[in-house]
Amino acid sequence: MGATGSVTVIGAKNGRKELYAEGWASLVRLELFPRVVSVSEDGLIDGLGVSGGESFDVIKVVLQVTNLNSGWHLYVLAASSAKSPTIYGVIAGSDLVCEIPYSKPIPQYSSAPGEARPRRSMCRRTSWCLC
Repeated sequence: MGATGSVTVIGAKNGRKELYAEGWASLVRLELFPRVVSVSEDGLIDGLGVSGGESFDVIKVVLQVTNLNSGWHLYVLAASSAKSPTIYGVIAGSDLVCEIPYSKPIPQYSSAPGEARPRRSMCRRTSWCLC
């Protein structure tokens, strides 16, 4: 199970969007994903992240998750035409993945100084993954 809490555009480079995403994920067996990847619409890996971050809010809300370190962070270099990231947790010791859903469009990038960034939270109840 898991959720993508937020995706933020942090820059633009060579016609591509630089994204930072974060969320939480845990397998039903209560194991964590060692790596998190983002895959482009062409099926190529365009982002890489790690799990193991503390997620106090998740263990308070999702009773099945007892591991404090279910948080993950991901950096993506997405195509400028990308609509929404496709994020997967890589299952340790296998070549299998579990999709960590995110159904919102990628926000627009603004380089205006002082502009407020979206608030980040590790736990959103709008997108869930059950593996």
